[in-house]
Amino acid sequence: MAFEETGVRRVPPRRERRSAYNDSEENEQDAHGALGTGASAATSTSASHHQTILAESDLTTRQLQEITRITQARGRELQQAILAHHVGDEDAQVRRWRQRRQDWGTQISDAYTSDTGERMTTANPIQMLRLLWRCQNRQLQDQTLEDYQARANWEAWNMFARQSQVFVRELEAELAAAQEAVSEE
Repeated sequence: MAFEETGVRRVPPRRERRSAYNDSEENEQDAHGALGTGASAATSTSASHHQTILAESDLTTRQLQEITRITQARGRELQQAILAHHVGDEDAQVRRWRQRRQDWGTQISDAYTSDTGERMTTANPIQMLRLLWRCQNRQLQDQTLEDYQARANWEAWNMFARQSQVFVRELEAELAAAQEAVSEE
């Protein structure tokens, strides 16, 4: 705090709040036609948007792991809420959710088998995604092994974070349907 010569404490003016979301139409479409991934999306610093908006490629592996952890926790909360509204066999509901995840794992394993002719040796989703990405994307000649492994790890966590978000959206729709069914009764 700064004091004027009179001894009165001077309070600095309030700062404008920074928005975490980019509500404007500034984001341009990139070559693939996706919104929010162009050059302006990663460095939007207009007067109304002081905070940098990160594109997907700006996320680190640690941030992707955190997104996945938060998403999975949200999924568990949604499952508990669905079970609270569920009438009938809870075990059947849980088996259905497990089967959905196993089907996703089977798709990954089948894709790996069709690409390499070999069976996948793990059931860990991150390792499965990493193996699948490696078999589909060979190491570049000017790329070090360490860079290639880091990229494979980042891609695996990115795919896993996306799939976790898909599962959460499915659970949110299921919860909305369960709540609607209860309110109609």
